[in-house]
Amino acid sequence: RERMNAAFEHAPVGMSIATPEGVFLRVNPALCRMLGRSREELVGSTFDRYTHPEDREVSRECLERLVAGEVPFYSLRKRYVRPDGTDAWVETHASLVRDAEGRPLHVLCQMVDLSLQRAAEVEREKLQHRLRRSQLLEAMGRLAAGVAHEFNNILGSILGAAYVGRLDLPATSPVREEFDRIAGLCKRGGEITQRLLAVARREAGPPGAASAG
Repeated sequence: RERMNAAFEHAPVGMSIATPEGVFLRVNPALCRMLGRSREELVGSTFDRYTHPEDREVSRECLERLVAGEVPFYSLRKRYVRPDGTDAWVETHASLVRDAEGRPLHVLCQMVDLSLQRAAEVEREKLQHRLRRSQLLEAMGRLAAGVAHEFNNILGSILGAAYVGRLDLPATSPVREEFDRIAGLCKRGGEITQRLLAVARREAGPPGAASAG
């Protein structure tokens, strides 16, 4: 028995003994460190009290199925809430101890700290999102460049036609004034196109920028 107690107390993973209702009866130091709470704080409290609100329903369901004999054990990834409000991601492995008559006696839990693993997963998801966004912006930049090129060709053709059309017209001709106005609009359209293209390039950034860091 002393050997079992020592193994419980010095286990590198979180361990607990609880009632079939999910009330902590005993916890080891590793679990206290994992959840950022003292032994006195945990013993006598339910799993639910410190379980993240979004994970309580599935946690209750797993415990109820275990106690009802529907499953011999369960494994569940869930979040506990630390005193500072941060999430403690753990993977719980639970089994049920019954008495001689087969009645539920205790729930034994081993809890593995997944916080570092989860933090790495979140960071990877952020990088993937940034990469997708960069690829989308790069594609939009290429599309904008293609559209700008075609649009500039059209504007160039119109500008050339306006220039040729005004050559033989008197300086005071209303038609020449219209050609001048068309030429001015073409130049303005070209400037707007270049500004839009510059914005698209700036948003896309240099190739491979999302993979840095």
